[in-house]
Amino acid sequence: MVKEKVNYNKYENYIRVGTSPQTLQDFPTPSSIGILLADVDKDPFTDLQGYTHRNRVRHDVLSLELGYSILSDEDLAFILNTISNAWVYVEIKDKKTLQRSVHKMYASDKQFGVFRVWQDELGNWQEEEQEFTVTMVEE
Repeated sequence: MVKEKVNYNKYENYIRVGTSPQTLQDFPTPSSIGILLADVDKDPFTDLQGYTHRNRVRHDVLSLELGYSILSDEDLAFILNTISNAWVYVEIKDKKTLQRSVHKMYASDKQFGVFRVWQDELGNWQEEEQEFTVTMVEE
């Protein structure tokens, strides 16, 4: 018996992605999201007394880890095709200003997990993909 897949990742305007700020479109809503605001330093070093010297050139550079626990094949293909460009624009609610803002980002690591593999009544191998994670990093 083949289990029917349920698409839990509706397009709910939580995140919008496009190749330019003018082409933003709804993106599947992730099951989980990790947000990192990082500093970028140029040539930091620690001196012989053990003190760290920094030359911070940017702060609060946004990284998003979007996690999807259940995806249809169509949603996964949509995500992969949408983020395949070198740069994409991502609109999401800013945690500091509480306003929606657009960030130029690239898709870094992508990780796939298969929940189970089985053979159906006709002898065909089936896979149920359970997890997909992608990290988006701001320019």
